[in-house]
Amino acid sequence: PLHDALPIWPHILKVYLWYCSVTLLIIMIIFVIVRGALFLGLWILGYEFWIFPNLFDESLSVIDSFKPAYSFEHGAPGQRYYRSAMIASIAGLFVYCYNQPSDFDSFVAAQKDFVSDLYEGKLLADTSQQAKDDIDKIRRPSFEELAMEEEAEAQEREARSEIEKRHRIFSRSHEPGNAGAGTVTYAEDDEDAMLQLMDSMLDVHDE
Repeated sequence: PLHDALPIWPHILKVYLWYCSVTLLIIMIIFVIVRGALFLGLWILGYEFWIFPNLFDESLSVIDSFKPAYSFEHGAPGQRYYRSAMIASIAGLFVYCYNQPSDFDSFVAAQKDFVSDLYEGKLLADTSQQAKDDIDKIRRPSFEELAMEEEAEAQEREARSEIEKRHRIFSRSHEPGNAGAGTVTYAEDDEDAMLQLMDSMLDVHDE
């Protein structure tokens, strides 16, 4: 393919873009977590505090999404039971993390490994390491690959010409004045042979 012969981006720029993308993703995740934690903590106390309250409003432009920088309002009345349930849930989470330090430490270690794998590109396991190292090298097909490709094309041309030949015979057998019991049987045999040739041509194309 053309993109294999003429790589557009050098390898160093691809790595730089990958690091920038991963860093931006991690920053966004941390920001969303901190934003939600601040809102939850103040919501329990009866206030609603948002950093960039319009950040995820799709109806606004990019600049308007960052206006205002924050919002601080009194919470809606009648949410005392919800706040109490949230306090109980958070307390239960802290008790679980305290009593199960090994599980919590395993979770933290797994997140660190995940971030490390992101930066090292290990999550892109669909290609081998050799393919990653040779990503900018011009790939030239070998003589065996060229021979196999030429043989497949020759078989495809032969099968196509045979199909066209069978199709002409089948068309002539259905012309007025050529109908007959033997002709119909011969035409049916030709049709079956043409279908078999089409299947064989598809098999060659898939190979």
